[in-house]
Amino acid sequence: MVTLAVLAIALAIAIPSYQGLTRSARLTTVSNELVSSLALARSEAVRRGKTVKVCKADANASTPVCSATADWAQGWLVEVGGTVLRTVQINSTGITISSAVDEVVFNPNGSSSGAATITVSIADCVSGESNAKREISVSGTGRASVGKGSC
Repeated sequence: MVTLAVLAIALAIAIPSYQGLTRSARLTTVSNELVSSLALARSEAVRRGKTVKVCKADANASTPVCSATADWAQGWLVEVGGTVLRTVQINSTGITISSAVDEVVFNPNGSSSGAATITVSIADCVSGESNAKREISVSGTGRASVGKGSC
């Protein structure tokens, strides 16, 4: 009986920690995937000498296509001159992605056509919860950086 009580207490402590760990891992995975796509787009713009963009993808389209009405949480794609270089579909369960921009465009010199911020956060984040948000910022020079934040 004592063993069961100790086991119940241990599980009561471990399960919330495990849930937090999986939420944090999902947040990191999605953020890293987005930063990787931005880095690919920038390097391809320089390599090809053409404009390359990362844009929200329409998850309902039969072929990957950029869509201003789509949601970043549905996924995104890297595109150059109508040719899709990478399509990313994510399992966004528990994750929200928001931004004021529909696409991030990289010029042939590697610079961005404008600064942009894309926020990736845990959907049911409790106010003040630490490390529950990532802000991916792309500067005018095209450099992407990631900052951690709280809800």
